[in-house]
Amino acid sequence: MGPEGRRGRFEPHRADIIVAGAVILETVGLHLDLEAITAVDRGLRHGVIVDLFRRTMRNARDPSLIDAAVALGQRFHFDEDHARQVARLALTLFDELAPLHALPLSVRPFLEAAALLHDVGNVVSYGKHHRHTQYLIENADIPGLADRERNLVARIARYHRRSPPELNHAGMEGLSSSEARLVRKLATLLRIADSLDRSHQQPLRRIRVSFGRREVSIRLGGRGPLDFELWDVAHETANFRRVFGRRLRLEPPGRR
Repeated sequence: MGPEGRRGRFEPHRADIIVAGAVILETVGLHLDLEAITAVDRGLRHGVIVDLFRRTMRNARDPSLIDAAVALGQRFHFDEDHARQVARLALTLFDELAPLHALPLSVRPFLEAAALLHDVGNVVSYGKHHRHTQYLIENADIPGLADRERNLVARIARYHRRSPPELNHAGMEGLSSSEARLVRKLATLLRIADSLDRSHQQPLRRIRVSFGRREVSIRLGGRGPLDFELWDVAHETANFRRVFGRRLRLEPPGRR
């Protein structure tokens, strides 16, 4: 069938490429030993629209992404109890401070994945492990994340320690202004969550967060000494105030 004949059966602008497409389809079918192929009345653009809708509407959790993050962490022998605790605390901060950080719900899984994987760089070396973490995440295959999203997760995890996530820091290079602000806010929440389990012993059972025009208050509910956690969070208060414009105050158990 020549081009004119194909134009009578297919969309005219596809007449010149349908043969090449058919060859690819036939090769795939033979390679996979398929018995039949069913045509659908939808195109790639419909899948893109559905994917964008799901990303906009996804709420508390994306199980496929989180399961993939946990599997990657296990591959690198991470401290799973600590990682899950930090993720739980980070998500609580994200949810309770939603009016303050003003980020879309669709980025919540980025914070959870970064929290679960923030220490995987320890498999390379504890010194500068935040940088090793960034490298490992950037180069990992994590189902549920597009390349750009994986890069954002890697940078959020990278800033869980050492240099604060300032907008002019070299680690922000290559990000748009909105992406840099997103990384800065989520990394700051991650830093607080990580500090609240600095002992890696999960002494906190719960936290309750409230805030006003000048202050964010976190009431701690624990099952043991929190001295190490309180000491470490104190080092994060200045950065928290720069990012969110509020003082950070912690209320230990038993204190009103």
